[in-house]
Amino acid sequence: RFGELFHIVILAWFANCVLPAKMGDFYRAYLLRQQTDVSGSKGLGTIFSERALDFLVLMSLLVISGLISFRATVPERFVPAFIVGLLIAAGLIAGLLVVRYSEGRLSRYLPERLRERAARFKHGLLSAFAGRLPLLLGLTVVVWMAESTRLFLVVQALPLHISLSLAQIMFIALVASLLTTIPALPGGLVLVEGGIIAVLVFFGLTASQALSVAILDRLISYWSLIAVGLVVFLMSHRR
Repeated sequence: RFGELFHIVILAWFANCVLPAKMGDFYRAYLLRQQTDVSGSKGLGTIFSERALDFLVLMSLLVISGLISFRATVPERFVPAFIVGLLIAAGLIAGLLVVRYSEGRLSRYLPERLRERAARFKHGLLSAFAGRLPLLLGLTVVVWMAESTRLFLVVQALPLHISLSLAQIMFIALVASLLTTIPALPGGLVLVEGGIIAVLVFFGLTASQALSVAILDRLISYWSLIAVGLVVFLMSHRR
């Protein structure tokens, strides 16, 4: 079971790297329906809950690391991004609460043929949290810490001769992750690299130093995933 789900996740990540607008998440729901007994609507609900929790934890850590990095005074250039992120987070929380406590009242406004799918989506969305929220929160924090650790190791591996605090490194890594959610180019291509370079330069690195960090980090986090995902994709289509 774990191997089957891991295979699906790798293929979905690969799709997210080569397709815009996080289309890999819809591909993951499709694969779940094809390879397991989970319906597409329930799968989408579960994936949406995962993404919502990801984003809420990401924004929480981003705000905390940002306040520490900037010593509780957010630079004016970053204020709009902070506000937009917090508004999206508030909207997600409000949406989840509405779905949780609507008791089926919203489904009355849907066409009859969509009500069953909406019910399965809601079940997938809410059942993902049932009795597991503390564990899921803890695991999500660990995942984002691992993202930050990767960037820390990249910075340490390069002869930059400049010290960045752990809070600054976490802030940069989370900004990069946040930029991948923008439905523009696949995997946040160009946007992520530009964001990493801009924040690193703000923290005192030269443009060439920041570029070297961005290239190495993206080789690990983006291009290596495409390479592995392509192999898995080709092997899965030979079966």
